[in-house]
Amino acid sequence: GLGFAIPVNIAYGFFNRVMVIEPALGIKIAYGSVNKIPGVYVTDVTNNTKFELYDRIVSINGKEVNNSADYYDAIQNLAIGDTVTVTVKRNYTKVDIKVVLQ
Repeated sequence: GLGFAIPVNIAYGFFNRVMVIEPALGIKIAYGSVNKIPGVYVTDVTNNTKFELYDRIVSINGKEVNNSADYYDAIQNLAIGDTVTVTVKRNYTKVDIKVVLQ
């Protein structure tokens, strides 16, 4: 093993330049199928109580979400603090949820 000492002020400046902070809805998602309906589903609501477990995300700000790539495309150009409208299917009913990105 070989180790190097890097002064904290240099490391801090480096990480501030290269770290990319992506906005998030405060949920965890997974692409899959529930009752043979494929889509992007909410799998963890620990950090956002507006969503319910197994909500299927239909759209974000009007952009249709059919898979994980669509989900990330919909939020990639948004910024932390932006308010977005997420449309989900919950018990066969569409629900619009307004969320401030974290």
